[in-house]
Amino acid sequence: MADLPLPGTSTYQAIVDHALMTTRGVRRRLDFDRDVDDQTILDCIDVAEQAPTGGNNGSRRWMIIRDQAIKDRMAELYLSAGVDWVIETAKRLEGTGHQNERLMHGARHLGENIARTPALVIPTIIGRHDGSGRPGLFDSVVQSAWSFMVALRSRGLGTVWTTMYLNEQDAVAELLGLPDNVTQICLFPVAYTVGTDFKPTTRRYPARDIAYFDRYGHTRAADGTEGLASEVDVKVKPRAVLELIDYLSHPADWRVVVEQVPGGSRIRAHAPGSSDESLDRIDAWLSKVERAASPAVAGNVLALEHVNVTVPDHELASLFYVTGLGFTRDPYIDFGTANMWINLGAQQFHLPKQAPQVLRGSIGLVVPDLDQLERRLSALERQSGELLEPTAYRRLAQSEGTMLVICPWGNRLMVHAAGDAFGRMKLGMPYVDFDVAPGGAAGIARFYQEILGAPASVVDDGTCAQVIIGNHQVLRFREATAELPPYDGHHIAIYLSDFDTPHEALEQRGLITRETSEFEYRFENIIDLDTGAVLATVEHEVRSRTHPMFGRPLVNRNPEQSLANYRPGHDAFVPATMVGRGTR
Repeated sequence: MADLPLPGTSTYQAIVDHALMTTRGVRRRLDFDRDVDDQTILDCIDVAEQAPTGGNNGSRRWMIIRDQAIKDRMAELYLSAGVDWVIETAKRLEGTGHQNERLMHGARHLGENIARTPALVIPTIIGRHDGSGRPGLFDSVVQSAWSFMVALRSRGLGTVWTTMYLNEQDAVAELLGLPDNVTQICLFPVAYTVGTDFKPTTRRYPARDIAYFDRYGHTRAADGTEGLASEVDVKVKPRAVLELIDYLSHPADWRVVVEQVPGGSRIRAHAPGSSDESLDRIDAWLSKVERAASPAVAGNVLALEHVNVTVPDHELASLFYVTGLGFTRDPYIDFGTANMWINLGAQQFHLPKQAPQVLRGSIGLVVPDLDQLERRLSALERQSGELLEPTAYRRLAQSEGTMLVICPWGNRLMVHAAGDAFGRMKLGMPYVDFDVAPGGAAGIARFYQEILGAPASVVDDGTCAQVIIGNHQVLRFREATAELPPYDGHHIAIYLSDFDTPHEALEQRGLITRETSEFEYRFENIIDLDTGAVLATVEHEVRSRTHPMFGRPLVNRNPEQSLANYRPGHDAFVPATMVGRGTR
């Protein structure tokens, strides 16, 4: 021991690092024909028992299987636990170049030869996990199991950590005579390796990409520069994701990495900065990529982008939508006095200046804080009451967490406080409810399913068609008993993943009303697919996911900023619209 290099020296570091980085899961390079003596295995267990454990727990017990009859039975159980499927899959993938071909080939090789392994080792621990999530069982054995692998590596042996056999753990326990209070951890097939020239893998993230300082998602470069990272998995191949990213532009100083993972792709975005607002911007952009890349989440309709209703007075519209509701006039798309776009989260109101239009139904909105909204509207009523009094403007509390606000021209806005029902949407437009004639709900749901490819169902005892059009966004068509006013031309804008198939179906039925561009078309009538009868009329501005406006980042201000209580750095409001990612 005196001749060994000391910890802290470059030699000691190189030896230890090399052992840790080259202890690989070995399947295809196990030497099944070379024996391994008992003492070598026991020496590795002695090393493994030096690993730290919770409360110095000494409850590990190691099963070493040498008897050939028991190994043969273990091989049968290994196959029946699921490895027989792995072998068949490996045969099917052979020569295809599939991403899992090499992995499956190695698993097949081990599955077909595991009975030839000189020894099978199963680390166990006395005790049963109670499912409570509390530490105290696995945290006292996993470290030892890993140390056992490294000790094997240092002696020229190898193994692989396999747990699939646990599908047959009861039969294994009976075979080995394990007491009921003993928990199996994994199975190690132990053998010398064919050659010892294993190399570190390159399929890992650099530490500075995945190590976060003080708060989740906060990175730090070698020069001390702070950065941010977030990620999302989608069930789409990397090539398709990269094509989407070409359309969904991001700031030039961001770094976006796309890698293949089982079942799809993982998208990681890195950006400079350290504020929660900056991290929200990354999340909001990743949300757009996720929605575009994962149409299965919400069917073929990716998102509702805007509602278009004309208004006769932009000054009054600004007072209501910007000053009162706290939304933001788009600062970049300027129509002068002809039109105004109002941003709320990732959605908009489009308000061309013409005679007023009133949507037949109501528009659902989400805001961060209803109390703040009430204060703004109260102030608006005090300061501009003379302008509002002769209009249709009203404000009514419907229930806890919801407020009905009627705009000066009669559009009904159901405003909700942000909450679990709307996912991570803090500001936005989660739904539009349309009033339709009685008897049409089922046909409307079928139309959206078969023509647009949107998941739809009939709810409320058959009187409402509910259509999923994005993450936490829906259209609802409610059968009304009162006579409906004439349709006045208001419209909604949606984005589709498959743009062409619905176009073909609509064109065959003579429903296309405008061919705007290669990225956009429009239709108005929703029909009974059997009879052709019109069930509802509302213009749909249909856009493709390659439309130049898709994923456009919208500017949203913080309406609580004022001259009296101004806080530097809090001018912008960045709504995190991603749903259920769990990456923060």
